Order: sequence, then C-alpha cells, then structure tokens
Amino acid sequence: MHYLERDTFVIGDVRFPGCRLWTDYALNGMRDRSMALAGRMLHDHRVIRIRDNERFRPRDAVAEHEKALCWLWDELAKPFEGRTVVVTRHGVAPPSAHPRYADNPVNAAFVSDLEPLLELADVWIHGHVHDSFDYRVGRARVIANPRGYATNRLMAGAPADLERENPASDPALMI
Repeated sequence: MHYLERDTFVIGDVRFPGCRLWTDYALNGMRDRSMALAGRMLHDHRVIRIRDNERFRPRDAVAEHEKALCWLWDELAKPFEGRTVVVTRHGVAPPSAHPRYADNPVNAAFVSDLEPLLELADVWIHGHVHDSFDYRVGRARVIANPRGYATNRLMAGAPADLERENPASDPALMI
C-alpha cells in the first residue's frame, strides 16, 4: 500500500499521482454559502484538528485544495510515456454529484469542477461521494466506486453482516 499525498507512484508504464485534493467550494457558484453550510454540517470540520487544536475549517480546505491543485498541474505536465491514473479523495467534475442532490450547496464540499485538469489524465479515481459513477470528461474516464457507510453498523454481528448504503458498489471493479 502506498499513501499518496502530493506524491506519485509508478508501476510499469502507469503513473499514479495522488492527493486528498479537498475542495474549492466553488461548484454551482455558491462558494460563500457552501463554505458556511459545510462549516456547520460536515463531520470533517467538527473533528479534524490543526494548529494548536484549532478546527479544520472550510478556508483551510480551500488552502489545501490550492496547494494540491498546483502540485497536480505541475505533476501532470511532466512528460510520461505511459498512462496516468490520478487518485484523489474529492470529486473532480459536476457529474460526481448525484442528481438527488441537484442544486444542494453542500455538493461543493465534495466535488470541484476541474475539467481542464482532467484532460491531462487517462483515468481519475476519486472517493468522498457515496454513489458510484463512471463517466467521461474529455479523454478522461472518471470513476467512483464507494461502498458508503454501513447502514446497520450497530446491529451487525460481524463485518460480513454489514449492509452498505451503496448497493451499486462493485467490489470486483477492475480498470
């Protein structure tokens, strides 16, 4: 296992640049509202601590997003004679926000719109959403295949008994 936080791992002719990426909260043009809601509603902003036990706030996520975005642009601009599979925590294009959440300003806490950057990748795998997605933006294939939260975690007797919120998750998905 390789932890990729603004780092790249190469296997044969495939490079895997990876980072958390966080978010810019700019999806749907409601940045201020999205940041305010996320600051109140998201678990990340209640439990993650930074500098002297201070809470990790939306402004901190934006700052981390900007660092990761600069790193990704630089990394993906490097010549490479193979395929590029980017791995991030946060979503990278509007289709990764499920239609049932259409126009919800909190979507911006999970997904950014990085369409120009996607042109530099063959495949982009991300998490942080709870629905499966497999679509294309330009030449890039974007995939999310989360299991989601366990809906019965307090009642399950063993890990095999857990029921996941995303029945579309495919444990055998191979790229």
